[in-house]
Amino acid sequence: MAVPDDETVHKGYLPFSENNLIRQAFRFYMDLYGWGGLEGGVDCSLLTADVYRSLGLDIPGDANRQRDFVPAKVSFAEGMSRKERLQALGQLRPGDMLFSPGHAMMYLGTDDRGEPYIIQAGSSRCFPGEGDEGALKYYTRRVTVDDFYFYKRPDKQLIDAIVSASGFLSHSENTFF
Repeated sequence: MAVPDDETVHKGYLPFSENNLIRQAFRFYMDLYGWGGLEGGVDCSLLTADVYRSLGLDIPGDANRQRDFVPAKVSFAEGMSRKERLQALGQLRPGDMLFSPGHAMMYLGTDDRGEPYIIQAGSSRCFPGEGDEGALKYYTRRVTVDDFYFYKRPDKQLIDAIVSASGFLSHSENTFF
């Protein structure tokens, strides 16, 4: 495949900024999910690793190793209320990484109503069922933009599954920690 000769190609690493982190993440939007890069797809931790790598930062390609590698900004303790979790999300910068057990995501920021969003590579989500139906599992297998209220499991929404958030940009300026 030939490299295009246009403004989409940058020689060397991109400048490390919030804007470039988000732009690079959206290059994967709606790409196919593939665990470990299976069949040319991207999984959650490869998405975040590839985005950060394009800006010159080589982080591990495994979600649990990423969580240990990247400086922690915010910890989400078991038992935190929704209000406390939303306040903790308010400390993040677009481009920061979020972690739930075995899963990595990238924080995008909030919409006009103050609702927080992420971009992630995911395989599935759940819909809690009622009565005889039980929970339903839907296979997305794509890189998607989501709020924090989808169900990771039949009994747990994403907002309640987040364990930590990390990042390399300071909160006061567009620079490294």
